[in-house]
Amino acid sequence: MRVSMIISLMKPNLKHECLIEGCKCAGNHLHWLTPNDVLGARFCHHKTARKSGGQAIQYRLPPDLNFMLKLILEPANRVLLEMRGVQCRTVFVGTAGKEISSSMWSSYFSRLLNKLGTARFTAQQLRTIFVAERRSASAVEGPGEVGAALTMGNSPAMWDRVYDRSFRRREMQAAVDAMQLWREGAVGAVDAEALANVMPVVHEEEIEICLQSDSDSDNEVKSV
Repeated sequence: MRVSMIISLMKPNLKHECLIEGCKCAGNHLHWLTPNDVLGARFCHHKTARKSGGQAIQYRLPPDLNFMLKLILEPANRVLLEMRGVQCRTVFVGTAGKEISSSMWSSYFSRLLNKLGTARFTAQQLRTIFVAERRSASAVEGPGEVGAALTMGNSPAMWDRVYDRSFRRREMQAAVDAMQLWREGAVGAVDAEALANVMPVVHEEEIEICLQSDSDSDNEVKSV
């Protein structure tokens, strides 16, 4: 998920008005699927909204994420409201109880990684790591490729172009490896040793003569 989607996510139980000036939609927001129990998320604005015909990204939150967001929405926001006397529209707020910018979010995330003792990663790098894990042979049980890409506001084709730079190499190697199966199915199994016995024998002296001939031809062309 992109930082722009996170920082623009609005709280449930509010009259949702899009944060983008001039837009009449309900904006990116949480909503209760069951009263104060299960949360759903709807993102009207995401990177590929135009390419997908304006279709929103929407889903029910899994239990662990539902639990963590309820902690933010209930006790954390209640304390901020008591301290500042102002209710912010967005789920994630700064220490002043106001909406945060993308740079503030990135700074907070970097400090969190540092506190956890891990390497510093950009959002782009984290998406690349996620895609690489999903497509690796050692991928753990988790979301399927199409669903994960759509949830990110991407597509498998975009994964190929942007995040998975080794996609073409892996696909070509898999095709080459499968060519033997194709040959066996098309013309039958080939006896490699028998084929080697009928191939013409080329001696080292003949190879050297051919190489020397090619070299002389190149020199003649350069001198013309």
